[in-house]
Amino acid sequence: MSYLDFLLAKANYAIDENDIVGELISERKISLIGAGHPLIDKDKVIRNSYILDKEKIMLITGPNAGGKTVSIKLIGLCIIMHQCALALPTREEAKLCYFDDIYVDMGDNQSLLDNLSTFSGHISNLIEIVKNTNSKSLVILDEIGTGTSPLEGEALGIAVMEYLHERDSFAIITSHFDGLKNYALENDFILNASMAFSEERIEPTYRLRLGVAGKSYGLEMASRLGLNKYILDKANDYIESKKQSDKEITLSLLQHKLEENEAIQL
Repeated sequence: MSYLDFLLAKANYAIDENDIVGELISERKISLIGAGHPLIDKDKVIRNSYILDKEKIMLITGPNAGGKTVSIKLIGLCIIMHQCALALPTREEAKLCYFDDIYVDMGDNQSLLDNLSTFSGHISNLIEIVKNTNSKSLVILDEIGTGTSPLEGEALGIAVMEYLHERDSFAIITSHFDGLKNYALENDFILNASMAFSEERIEPTYRLRLGVAGKSYGLEMASRLGLNKYILDKANDYIESKKQSDKEITLSLLQHKLEENEAIQL
């Protein structure tokens, strides 16, 4: 009776939420079409599609408060729900392989009691993750390489992505580092993805774009929040003086081309 009650509860949940039971596939693939976080108001949630097939690593970039962390939480949650035989908050039937392990490093793990800084907390988690991950693992890393210098953070992020590729693990990673965006552009085992940003309204749209890296829009967001104009102007001048490398120019051109294409589609 308790088992039947358990099954009925899952069925009622699926009906109440208008969710769809996904398909467990033998092929190593993640396909979530029109997925929306189940804890966000259904009238407000923005649905996105997350697909990893040929590539096993997805790098999500884009603005702060743009939806990167919500996206990786949603992917992990959908996979756990699927492996618990729960219906999923998607528009179409999800197709997901089975993962023996799901490893997550997210949030700030600093601790006075354990003498851990922000960086030390992330590294402690990372040590355990890389020790155990394999071809049947999913790794979710939020803001990899933060808490140290940008150069060292980028180097660490690139090395971790290479290692996870060698281990043939699936991985969903978020970052603001340009070095990781450039690395993803140059390596076909990584899928670049980004959270879109409306420059006209100076606000995130929470929509995921697959196949393209995104800008962080840190100064735009700071301006929107009311930071002193003198500081913003000086920061913009500094950035312009640094935009000289071929890779940065390439990223800028790709971003411009994407915006042109989206304008044509609209």
